[in-house]
Amino acid sequence: MSESEAKGADIYSEEGRVVVSITSMRREGDRICMEGNLMGSWEAKMYMPPEMAVKMGRLMLNRSFIGFILSLPCILLRRRKRSSGSE
Repeated sequence: MSESEAKGADIYSEEGRVVVSITSMRREGDRICMEGNLMGSWEAKMYMPPEMAVKMGRLMLNRSFIGFILSLPCILLRRRKRSSGSE
């Protein structure tokens, strides 16, 4: 994992291309400020007001997402074993 990958999070399209790369998140007043790149080209500051943060939280409170979060240690361990076995 490169240093830039360790500092941010990428969101991919179905084709595997990075659509949004978020490099930082912080609170600015009563909003969340996210900095990153859109489509790999445009630097952007994106803001999320409190109402949208609540909606985002509700989106993530579903059985599928919670199951994914709970299974993350197994998924990451399996990927790590797979990548170390291919070297």
